[in-house]
Amino acid sequence: MSGDRDSPDAYPRLSILTIQGWVASGMGVTVASMRGRRRDRPAVVPRQVAMWLAHRDGFSTVQIGRSFGNRDHTTVMHGCRRIDARRRDDREFAALVDSLAREIDAAARRIARPLVPRVNMLAVPRPVVPLAAGLVGAPP
Repeated sequence: MSGDRDSPDAYPRLSILTIQGWVASGMGVTVASMRGRRRDRPAVVPRQVAMWLAHRDGFSTVQIGRSFGNRDHTTVMHGCRRIDARRRDDREFAALVDSLAREIDAAARRIARPLVPRVNMLAVPRPVVPLAAGLVGAPP
């Protein structure tokens, strides 16, 4: 289940709920339908893709199962195996899943990188301004 990441700690992982949202948006379903009890293909495939992506990001099958309507960890394992098999057999499906994975990874990288560079104020050299006769605010 390894993705394209250099290491699992390369950047913070997103929550399972965030992954569910990305998959729901990308596959045209709602998060509620992925977490619900429906077992028809339009609900199951996005659910299994989200489970696969969450597992790829390092979440345990128990954690994933809890986030998908208290499903058993073996259900999560089955879903991950189904996605692995379908990715091998269906190039178009693999491209869709890989695209979602790249979007999720990019979102995690954006979270990891601050928008404004942080400056260590202790490391910034401050100009030394001599004070006239030690008076504060006196011109140099």
